[in-house]
Amino acid sequence: MSQSTYPRKRGILRHLMVAVAATVALLVAAQQPAIAGARGIQTWGAFCVGGKCFPSGILEHEIIGNDNNIQRQWADASSAANLCNWRMDFVYYDTNNTLYYRNQGATNYTCTRSAGRIDYTNRIVRYGKSCAEIYSNSTLIARQCHYITK
Repeated sequence: MSQSTYPRKRGILRHLMVAVAATVALLVAAQQPAIAGARGIQTWGAFCVGGKCFPSGILEHEIIGNDNNIQRQWADASSAANLCNWRMDFVYYDTNNTLYYRNQGATNYTCTRSAGRIDYTNRIVRYGKSCAEIYSNSTLIARQCHYITK
């Protein structure tokens, strides 16, 4: 083999190896299920200090899954005032906005400014929307929803 063709063949071989590796990576990625999700924040109330106003609290809700399969979801609430005897529910509405299922969380007989819940239940839900709700002393404080669409 001549000295001048050897580097050229190495370059072709290197490009071929990169192309094969990229093809294998694409095939492996194509076999993995697609994961999608949504995260949102809902605020409630307000308090003002020195002419500037801030939300009294926030509810954050995230769903991990794909299509209408929810693999897990969680919600956190933070409040300037205490949340007493609180609970967090995950609720589901169909496309007609009719409630069809409520996954009611346990009531926590404490007062706190930070509350949270995680649901690891893998479930198939109807198209419509999935919401997290925070209650304090049996009163709905906030609701944060995500639309589940095709």
